[in-house]
Amino acid sequence: MDNREKEISLLKVSAGLTVAFAILGVLMAVGTDSMSLLIDGLYGVADMIISIAAVFVVRKIHAPPDKNYHFGYAKLEPFLTGLNGTLILCLCGCTILTSVQDIMHPEPVRHLYLIIVYSFISMVICVFFGVYMRRCGRVWRSEVLLVDSHLWVTEAIISAAICVAFGFGLLIGKSETWEKYTNYIDPVTCILISFFLISQPARIIWGSFKDMLDACPEDDVKDRITGLLDGCSRGYSIGPMDWMRLRKAGRRLFLTACFTVPEDQNMKKMSSIRDEIVKKIKLSEPDIDVCIVFSNKL
Repeated sequence: MDNREKEISLLKVSAGLTVAFAILGVLMAVGTDSMSLLIDGLYGVADMIISIAAVFVVRKIHAPPDKNYHFGYAKLEPFLTGLNGTLILCLCGCTILTSVQDIMHPEPVRHLYLIIVYSFISMVICVFFGVYMRRCGRVWRSEVLLVDSHLWVTEAIISAAICVAFGFGLLIGKSETWEKYTNYIDPVTCILISFFLISQPARIIWGSFKDMLDACPEDDVKDRITGLLDGCSRGYSIGPMDWMRLRKAGRRLFLTACFTVPEDQNMKKMSSIRDEIVKKIKLSEPDIDVCIVFSNKL
């Protein structure tokens, strides 16, 4: 099984677990009347939609270019991650407004012990699965897996926050002095979780936005590609690199580079050198489209 099939299989497992968590989270929220569990469940619903779509996207982004899409389908990956960030951002905004309303009109939360046990189990499962997906995403260079791993780790943090908050509420509920404040724990926790979540989708949307606009990738990627091209320039004794165009779409890179060569160079030899340069770059960067251009301008 190659890395692509492994990636798809892992995404299917992620989608299955996400569906289970989403359904169980919403049912628990309705049963306990907890806004914090509701945002946890709705976060799972958003993750479920993205996880199911990710299986299709990972299959499609590896499809070859066709007559309608000359550069392939690589931009589906940043589009999906951007959609994911947008869903979470909208979810956070709605839950903050609802939680503010709950603070103005507080209602008691039922079955605190059940919430604590559920959130603790959820936290443990999400941590292990999120860390595993992050490791696989880095090895397979999959932005979809890396984003999904962030969602699982974030889900774990949400569950931990709920567990701690309601554990604290259970303790102060035993005191007559502090008992009246327990009804505020749920909406306050929900607001804090929402503000914590807002930073993550904002970063995801910004990264996807740059990919959709063909922005140059991060400095480490750019420096790595520049180093490869400079090495080829010296290794094949051709002229210096005149210019380079580099863009990124998800995990895929698109490179066009121009080298200045003397006018008397044999075209057949230069064509062979071009093929060797492309082969060498692709060997180092498997997910890259390369176009090498030679110019006689001095």
